[in-house]
Amino acid sequence: MIHDFTNENIEEISKVLNTLVKPIGSDLFRLELTNKKSGHKLALEIHLSMDVHGKRMNMVSVYSGATFMQLHNCTQFVASELLGQVTFFGKSDSRTTGLIVDKESGCSLYANVD
Repeated sequence: MIHDFTNENIEEISKVLNTLVKPIGSDLFRLELTNKKSGHKLALEIHLSMDVHGKRMNMVSVYSGATFMQLHNCTQFVASELLGQVTFFGKSDSRTTGLIVDKESGCSLYANVD
């Protein structure tokens, strides 16, 4: 099921990723994931309604070891309990970019898809 971003549905992301949400203010949420088997860690931050040059947008940031990724203009997400992952979608004109975070602290990106 595709969801728009709201403060209320951040809990669904938390449930699928099997971790707690740490609110940082009213529009910033942090989720920390650890793969117990490998020890790999990942932090996911969801920024709702950021003001960028007078426009409102959502942004998702991922911090992991030597990797840092941001997905701007996030409009929707799909949280799949079956797959144990959340796919975040960002739109720019006719292009879509997706950032996938899984509960085992993995992260994948696909970019500029028509």
